[in-house]
Amino acid sequence: MRKSSMLSCCAFLSVLGLAFPAMAQSQSWCASPRNCTERVICQTPQLARLDRRMSSLYFTLQDQLNRRGARRLLDSQRDWLASRDSCSCNANCLVGHYTSRIALFEDVLQ
Repeated sequence: MRKSSMLSCCAFLSVLGLAFPAMAQSQSWCASPRNCTERVICQTPQLARLDRRMSSLYFTLQDQLNRRGARRLLDSQRDWLASRDSCSCNANCLVGHYTSRIALFEDVLQ
């Protein structure tokens, strides 16, 4: 598997793992975070909550889209994850990214 395909797959699986609100406080990938961004998310309760909220909204939106729309949403989410990861260990930057993404999803769903 190519590295870019594997990263895309991992990003999608990370998002998928966040979809279930009944999960424990931390996401399943918190056991072995891939980078500083994921470590900060796992270690910061506010970011963990924002991550779960964004994921829940993502899957709610995905369920309402046709196949083509869901594919575009997935592509958009991959781009967003790359942008989010550019924050690295900066929690304030991450809060801003999550807040914007959540607001976008909430607007679209209303």
